[in-house]
Amino acid sequence: METLVMKLQADLQSKLDLIDPDTSPVKGYDKKIKVVRDAVLRLKEELTLHPLPDKSMEIQFFKEWLPSIYKQYVLFGCLYKLEFNRIMQSNEMFAAYLESETIRITDFMRDHQDLYFYYILGETNRDEQYFVRMGLSDGSELLRYDTHFCEASLILSQMLANVAYKTALDAESRSEEKPLVNEGITLDWAGTKAEAVEFIAAAASIGLYKCNGQPATAEQIKRWMEEKQGIDLKGLPLSTITTATVRKRLLLSWIK
Repeated sequence: METLVMKLQADLQSKLDLIDPDTSPVKGYDKKIKVVRDAVLRLKEELTLHPLPDKSMEIQFFKEWLPSIYKQYVLFGCLYKLEFNRIMQSNEMFAAYLESETIRITDFMRDHQDLYFYYILGETNRDEQYFVRMGLSDGSELLRYDTHFCEASLILSQMLANVAYKTALDAESRSEEKPLVNEGITLDWAGTKAEAVEFIAAAASIGLYKCNGQPATAEQIKRWMEEKQGIDLKGLPLSTITTATVRKRLLLSWIK
């Protein structure tokens, strides 16, 4: 099954790469949706013909393999609707659509944040609870939310698509803003020194910054904040707080 999934992923990417980038966004995303839909249906068919041999592979299938493909189906569907609304609506209505979509996906992420953090932080202790299902649905939908399929896998796919979709929404929202004329932006650190140290450790642990093309260390980020923000962090330890709890706190800021 793993060989089949890897080949399916490679074939899917090859077909997506062949779609003309000069095609209008609506038509382009429409074509991509059809390509991914075919891949998902092929995967579902193979799973019916060749059942997974054990729980270990079943977990890998629904935790990693299926979301890697199905999230693209969800994402391209969202981007298709985004471009359709851009064409069909006034500027004011389109701006309202962007806001409503941001609220929608943020609410979804908040509702399922436990599963999101479980996956992002690489936890495994509840894999059987989340990623073992009873069987495939006989319904006509592409993939259905019911007791016969792995619901957590579908929710995870939606969340992974949301992360990429929110990037597109944020870019659209910034383009809607009026540019500042002859005005600069100055940001000053408003937190405590302890919060600055937590931020530095978390940023270093998940690679938010680079220095000379390499992931920045906590010490490099600390020196940058001292120089650019004027915060005196000398003598404060950094290594003791690079924990999953801090990483989770930083990720949580995304969905608040």
